[in-house]
Amino acid sequence: MLDGKYVFSDILEKRVKRGGKIFILIAILGAVNSFIVNYTHGYANLFIGLGFLQISDGLSQYFKYYYKGVLPLSITFNVLFIFLFLLIANRVMKHSFRFFIFGIILYFVDSVIFLAYLEGKSFLFHLFIMSFLLYYGFWLFQLKRKEKEITK
Repeated sequence: MLDGKYVFSDILEKRVKRGGKIFILIAILGAVNSFIVNYTHGYANLFIGLGFLQISDGLSQYFKYYYKGVLPLSITFNVLFIFLFLLIANRVMKHSFRFFIFGIILYFVDSVIFLAYLEGKSFLFHLFIMSFLLYYGFWLFQLKRKEKEITK
């Protein structure tokens, strides 16, 4: 397996898996932020969270005094959104370029939420993570291109 083609494929495979793990990291950080807001009964504006989850958590904290079922609804939304990122991570690690593009677009829209609310630290953190995602996405694209060359 020391042939250059196989060694290069192993390197690409490791980099693609790292890219998928970044989506897992995004999901975990979003879950931590949501947990802090919903279970410490305090306000936490961590720049590591997801914008969609922070909107959901903020609405649940505001409406929890008026409606009893809003907190479970918010938590359900948050869990589904986190599972969406975990699904994206799983599919990216299995070389799905379409899921990677979907994840990038979703994460970009999430960053725009922070820009709309003038959360500079959160927006810059999202841009920083997106630069890593794009870097590893480049390697996924290279891996897919190599797979097509081999099958021809």
